[in-house]
Amino acid sequence: MSQAAIPEYIHQWLLNYRLGNLSPAWIQLKKGTAWVQLIGGQWADYFNNEPILNTDISIYCDVLQGMVPIQESFELPHMQLMDNQYTNIIALTDETCDWLLFLDATQSTLELQQYQQVANELNLLKDQLDRTLSRHVGQEVTQLTMDGKIKLNSNGERKEISTLFVDIRGFTHYNEKVDAQEVMNTLNAYMHEMLQSILDNHGIIDKIMGDGVMAIFGIANSQNNHVEDAFQAGLSIQQRIQTLNTQRAKTKRKYSVLGLVLQQVKPCLAS
Repeated sequence: MSQAAIPEYIHQWLLNYRLGNLSPAWIQLKKGTAWVQLIGGQWADYFNNEPILNTDISIYCDVLQGMVPIQESFELPHMQLMDNQYTNIIALTDETCDWLLFLDATQSTLELQQYQQVANELNLLKDQLDRTLSRHVGQEVTQLTMDGKIKLNSNGERKEISTLFVDIRGFTHYNEKVDAQEVMNTLNAYMHEMLQSILDNHGIIDKIMGDGVMAIFGIANSQNNHVEDAFQAGLSIQQRIQTLNTQRAKTKRKYSVLGLVLQQVKPCLAS
């Protein structure tokens, strides 16, 4: 069957459409039906079999089942009609007939898939950063950082803050006498109580040094001043550890005493 010249109606529409690497193909349908009246364009680039006149177009294009007859104009983007090839299907209505236009969208679809992959990777990185920050500085500071309200300044900035140092007294001696697994279980139990108290009071975990913790107050937003936050964190730690020691005493496990040091300083902070 010979290929029909591109109709003027389709030609004018294509002038405003960004084409891909392949030439378009089009079908003229009998008005209000799915019957093929005219075909044109590069069908070999889109389909294995060229549609036959006076047959239902959905026989040759499964994605059009239920979409024809055309009630109003529509677009089906990024349809994979052949292997490694994507097509935009455009349905147009005219006064005397309906049109189906098939346009190559392979390049734009592959670019979109690449963008989506990059976006997914960036979201994974953001989630990893969120989890890492949350583990060390708490969800509040993490959210402020993600929102850009706390700047990571490599040049440094002088800021008045409070620091809290906490350690487990006699832990080194305890470590030398007890099984390694019991040492880790004990350390984890005490660290959990200490770190949670710090984070609950707007503190940032600056360092974990064996059985000791250094925390900073005055970076995150708080209704209190940083000295009060640090003091409340220390008080909370003592209360939590007292409860933990009571529980450990009931099971005849060794319990510990903490040492706490609170300081107010004005260092140069940098990321």
